[in-house]
Amino acid sequence: MATPLSLSTRMEARIVMSEAYLAIETIPACAPNDVIQKIAGDAVKGTLVYSPSRCAFAVWNDGGFADLSGAAIENVYEFRMFGEDFELRWVRARSGDAGTGMIMRESSQGTGDGGYFAYFSYFSLPGHYLLWGTVATSKDGVATLFDPRIGKMTVPVSAAVNSRIGISYKEYFSREEHGNLIFFAERLTGLVTVNNQTA
Repeated sequence: MATPLSLSTRMEARIVMSEAYLAIETIPACAPNDVIQKIAGDAVKGTLVYSPSRCAFAVWNDGGFADLSGAAIENVYEFRMFGEDFELRWVRARSGDAGTGMIMRESSQGTGDGGYFAYFSYFSLPGHYLLWGTVATSKDGVATLFDPRIGKMTVPVSAAVNSRIGISYKEYFSREEHGNLIFFAERLTGLVTVNNQTA
């Protein structure tokens, strides 16, 4: 097993890159429902959908997407559905309702494939993307963020009023000749509360 790498930030904190095994499966010419069925047993932490009119967190319901208030989101051309150990991406093709799906799965052991391609070893680095606004309300697992310039955004997480929310991710790097690290992929993993010190 490779030795973990440490990076030093401007704050002199130590960030440790750990070894992880990643498998990627590509599913061509599939509808959203077809590829979503492949992760039926996984715990979904969030789903980001993109349409010509909006980008929003959503849920998959009865063959379509709806925002967290229950309103249908039409003409979705891309979505990212993610959890702690996986991310599913789907992008619609140029015409029709079919598109290309991709599933990334991580394993700490690098054993077994579960129907996916072989796992390959990478170094992984965690982080988060800070969302606009602070929590204005939080009820039944849904928080509403508000920013005077941006407006409102609902996210599928419970959080204290006035707190900040981030989308957590992992970046994957391969070690190439002469020890250089090459960025390979990014995978969303969940939603987290972010304090002022780490924002």
